[in-house]
Amino acid sequence: MSLVLRLVFTLFLCITCNAAWAQFDKISLEGITATRAAAGERVRVIVNYTIPAQDLPEDRVASTSRRAMIASNRQSLLQSAFDGDFEPYQPKAKPHIFDRPTVVRPLETVPSMAMMLTLSEMKALASDPRVSGIYTDRLMKPMLNDSTVIVGARTVWATGSDGADYAVAVLDTGASFNHPMLAGRVIGSACVSSTNLANGYETLCPDGTDEQLGGVRAPIARLMIQ
Repeated sequence: MSLVLRLVFTLFLCITCNAAWAQFDKISLEGITATRAAAGERVRVIVNYTIPAQDLPEDRVASTSRRAMIASNRQSLLQSAFDGDFEPYQPKAKPHIFDRPTVVRPLETVPSMAMMLTLSEMKALASDPRVSGIYTDRLMKPMLNDSTVIVGARTVWATGSDGADYAVAVLDTGASFNHPMLAGRVIGSACVSSTNLANGYETLCPDGTDEQLGGVRAPIARLMIQ
C-alpha cells in the first residue's frame, strides 16, 4: 500500500472513530436503565435535540409557532433516524409492549421527548447532529432559567409588571411553604391526588383522602399566593 493510500485510510479511520465516540458521548444512562439497556432491553430515556436559537421564538405571543416548530423538528428527527419505523405519541394510549422506537411523552415547549429505545436505537438517534443528549428518564429539580422564557415572564417584566396586588394560583407537584419565595405569602392550598388500588396507586394527600383543603404540603398541590 502506497504512503498516500495509507494516509487516506488512516484519516478515514480517525474520522470514523471520532464520530463513533461523539455518538457514544451523547448517551448517558444510569442504574437499572443502563443495565437493562446493555442487556438489549428497550428502556425509557429523555432525548434532547437542538433548534437554532435564532429560529426558535421565545416570547409568549409566539408560543403557537414555537410549538409547531418543535413538533416539526421532532418529526423530522425521528423520520430520519428510524426511516419512519417508530411509534408516535398516542395520548391516553393503553399500556402495551414496546416493540419499536416509541415516543411516550413529547414536550411541546422545549425540544425534548421521552422515548422507549434500545441501545442501538439510541445510537441511531445520537448519530444525528441535532441530538444533543440521551439520558435516563428520572426526576429532576425544576429550574427557572428556561421556564420564565417559555411562559413569557420576561416579556411581562419588561413592561414594569411585578405581580403586585394580584393573587396567583399555582398547579404543581408540591411546595415547601418555608421556601424564601413562598414564606408568608401562601393564603390557601389544596391537594388533589387519586386513589386506584386496582392500578397500583393511592393518594399522596397527607390525610389519606383524594382531596384535602388547607395546610397542604404534599404533591399535586394547588397554592394561592398573594
